[in-house]
Amino acid sequence: MSSQKPLTSNTPCPCGQDRDYGNCCQPIIGGSKAAPSAEALMRSRYTAHVVVDVEYLMSSWKVDPRQPLSKPEIESWARGSQWLGLTIHRCEKGLEKDKEGWVEFSARFIAKGEDTPSFHREHSRFIQENGDWFYIDAEPVKTGRNETCPCGSGKKFKRCCDA
Repeated sequence: MSSQKPLTSNTPCPCGQDRDYGNCCQPIIGGSKAAPSAEALMRSRYTAHVVVDVEYLMSSWKVDPRQPLSKPEIESWARGSQWLGLTIHRCEKGLEKDKEGWVEFSARFIAKGEDTPSFHREHSRFIQENGDWFYIDAEPVKTGRNETCPCGSGKKFKRCCDA
């Protein structure tokens, strides 16, 4: 479904940073550079959904061995969605000197078979091991009607995407 054009090194990075893909998430996803923070890993994981790099998504996720990842499910969701943008709401720790960090974010997308955008908002936990950051798990975050809309409009949720 994804109507995303293929990314080149000069394309603006989908993660929302004001940099091109080749100087932002591409080196992290490609393995030539480690994510310097939990936020950078989160941004690269969002971008990996956009470019459907399932191997990177799996390798950057420390999973409980009792709950194995489903490569076909990850690929289906990434490929079956039109990715519209990422908003980082807040970060706690997750810097180079930290061993743990949290990132709260919203990803906007249109799911296969849908006409309207959806939001996936979560508070994600990351750990750093031997200089590499890994996604661990997350708790979903529900947007209250009087909170700022995760779409980035600046309006209250009830007057924007919840309307």
